[in-house]
Amino acid sequence: MDQPGYTCPQCGAPITVGQERCAQCGLALDAASVAAFQRDHPAPFAGDRVPPPPLVYGGAGGPPLYGGPPGAPAPRSARRWVLGVLGVLILVCGVCGVLTTIGGVQLFQDMGQESAATQAVLDQFMQAGVRDDSRAAYALFTTAAGSSVTANDLATLFRTHRAYFDGYRTIHQQSYNFFSGTSGTTATISGAVSYSGRADVPFTARLVQENKHWKLVSMQFAEGVGQ
Repeated sequence: MDQPGYTCPQCGAPITVGQERCAQCGLALDAASVAAFQRDHPAPFAGDRVPPPPLVYGGAGGPPLYGGPPGAPAPRSARRWVLGVLGVLILVCGVCGVLTTIGGVQLFQDMGQESAATQAVLDQFMQAGVRDDSRAAYALFTTAAGSSVTANDLATLFRTHRAYFDGYRTIHQQSYNFFSGTSGTTATISGAVSYSGRADVPFTARLVQENKHWKLVSMQFAEGVGQ
């Protein structure tokens, strides 16, 4: 039960903390009204204690946050609560940043590994062409439905376009795009084939990942030559 702590400055009736109006004379007991009354009536009346400042609310109809006049600093407990929340937010942001960095490093490493794997397949294809080994080259291609490359196609390529294989030295991947979708993981590679004693030849290749191994879908040299 609330205990009287002050008396009304107008009529002297007892009032309690948080009371908005005097129950006897109806005087408004907020800080502004009391200050105006005391300014207009400098001599004290029945009571010489003024009501406490009104509670500061956290919004319209919200519960009181702390007692004190408007603009008064929050008590230490409230400040500690705010600092605790800020500390948790900073910790969460730091953890998220670390996880993002680790994820980015892992993604970079994965792309590097896949790039090395696709380059190995392309090099094996070129080496098969140097040997005129259409069967070895055909084993590098996907056999999934929709593939139109046959061993005879590769034998014809190796026989009629020796200039793309004779003098082969190495193959360079200059750009690659990996894509994962409902149909699996694919890669589109662009680069250049290097030869001994002559200019490089551009190429574009498409590959698909089957059972964690890369398989060729197509291999096109400059001027549309290839399979």
